[in-house]
Amino acid sequence: MEGEVLFQVGSERKLLRSGESVLGPRMIPHGFSAVGEKLGRMLIAFTPAGKMEEFFRAIAIPNGPKMDAEVFSRYDMQYVDPPIKV
Repeated sequence: MEGEVLFQVGSERKLLRSGESVLGPRMIPHGFSAVGEKLGRMLIAFTPAGKMEEFFRAIAIPNGPKMDAEVFSRYDMQYVDPPIKV
């Protein structure tokens, strides 16, 4: 919705700007990182949502938990290393 966000879905990388979208299919490793000079803002939809709402509530706090395998497993996800490098 705003700024630029780099997505990785499987082995494919895509730089998205305002108005663009990408699908991160279930069971395919995917992640994202804000890039550029402006703060990246995006709209994310999950279907089925599972525990995603709980996950984002738990991590979207100042000095939230370290993003590691244990945190992800609490919300039925698998942490895949390494993080996206810009």
